Amino acid sequence: MSNVTLTSYPGQNAVGVVDFNGVAEAASTITIGGKVYTEADTADAENGVFTNGASTADSATSFAAAVNGDVRKDAPKVTAVLSDEGSSVILVADESGSDGNLSVETDSAANVTVENMHDGKDEGRKKIVVGNYTVTAQDVLADEINIGLPFAASGFVVNLRTSTGLTDAATFLATAETGPNRLLLNFGGATDPVAGDIVHYVAFE
Repeated sequence: MSNVTLTSYPGQNAVGVVDFNGVAEAASTITIGGKVYTEADTADAENGVFTNGASTADSATSFAAAVNGDVRKDAPKVTAVLSDEGSSVILVADESGSDGNLSVETDSAANVTVENMHDGKDEGRKKIVVGNYTVTAQDVLADEINIGLPFAASGFVVNLRTSTGLTDAATFLATAETGPNRLLLNFGGATDPVAGDIVHYVAFE
């Protein structure tokens, strides 16, 4: 049994990571969406200048402050936060959408590594299907469960429970497949499901 609805999708904010595996080199630069941030002896966050300090955490902290404090014209609409370990800076676009997929570059010889901001997605309308599927004896023999979908899923959540509603201990790998469109739960672990177990799922375009 399943139910398909069309819902408003707010999009997704782009993210990227700048990692300091060493203290930023003197006068090295990091460029976000064409805007250059430069290392110098004295930090000037409002103008995109950071200082390397005495450790990778110092470099990361100062760089994040430069990104967040940048008041220059056309500064990237990005917020920087430190990773828990303190030597990486996570860049998050302030708004959802593909416009947030900014290029990120550095001229660091080795101490700074970057990646382009990615996974920014535009808002729109998406189909979502919510349903449940009862495991059959044949599914158990096949060592996999296939649940047909009315569209190709780009993401999903599945939860397996016993017929009485308890969390099932079965182990499986779930993937979204096409040709035909379906969710595939492949069982190869120590514990398989039994007939009568229920798969609860949510899948979206």
